[in-house]
Amino acid sequence: MKGVVHEEARVNAIQRSAISAQELERERQLILDLSAQSPLVPTHFASTSLFRYLEKNWEEVKRFGLPSQNEKEKELEISAEKFADWADFSYSSFKIFLKELKKEITMTGAEYGTEIV
Repeated sequence: MKGVVHEEARVNAIQRSAISAQELERERQLILDLSAQSPLVPTHFASTSLFRYLEKNWEEVKRFGLPSQNEKEKELEISAEKFADWADFSYSSFKIFLKELKKEITMTGAEYGTEIV
């Protein structure tokens, strides 16, 4: 049941955002490639990292973007502003997550006689 609800939500989101099937497939392939080569990171942390990267490198990457083409895209801009407000909180949470993860790895290594610094 959850899969059906998720699929309906995904289809609605695609229709609202006017993302083409080709763009969606490229994104899906990128995610698959990244997940095969990189450790898994919780989605909201990955989104925050991407947002921070775009903020930091805006002058270099803005040429790849396009202004909103229609009203649906303009409506999504408001969501992006809300996301920006949330990004700082998520970034702080991610730092705590990494600190705890490093502590856990170090403790586990110490149990086996190999401390990880």
